Amino acid sequence: MIEVMREREIRAAPEDLWPVVSSPERLAEWLDTAERLMNTVSRLYFYASMFHNVDTNDQAALADHDRAIGMYTRDVAIRTRDRLVSLERFEAMTPERARALAAQYGLDYLVTEQGLELPLAFESGGLHVYRLR
Repeated sequence: MIEVMREREIRAAPEDLWPVVSSPERLAEWLDTAERLMNTVSRLYFYASMFHNVDTNDQAALADHDRAIGMYTRDVAIRTRDRLVSLERFEAMTPERARALAAQYGLDYLVTEQGLELPLAFESGGLHVYRLR
C-alpha cells in the first residue's frame, strides 16, 4: 500500500518522469530513494536549527552541521514554510485548490489517492496522477 501524505513538485520533463510512475516497482524504488533523501535533508535541517557548536570529534555531525548552516537561509526557510502551509489539509484537496497551487508553484502534475475532477494522466492501483496544465 502506498500512502501519499503531501504533494511534491518534481522538476523533470514528463518523458523523464513517466518511466518512474508507469510501473509500481519503479515508483516504489523512487519513493524509497526520495524518503532517504528527505531523511538526509531533515537531519541537515535539524543541525541548522540548533545554531550551536557541534562536537568536533564527531566528524559526520560536524560536516552535516556545516552543510546545514550553508543552506539554511531566510529565503529557503520562508519558501519551505509557505509551501508546507499551502499543503495543510492535503486530504481535502479540490480541483480548484489543485489548480491554484499549480499556478502558484508552477506544478504540472498532482499525485494522490483521491478521485478528483481533473484530467487524468495516469492511474495505477489506488494512485491517480492528474495533469494540472
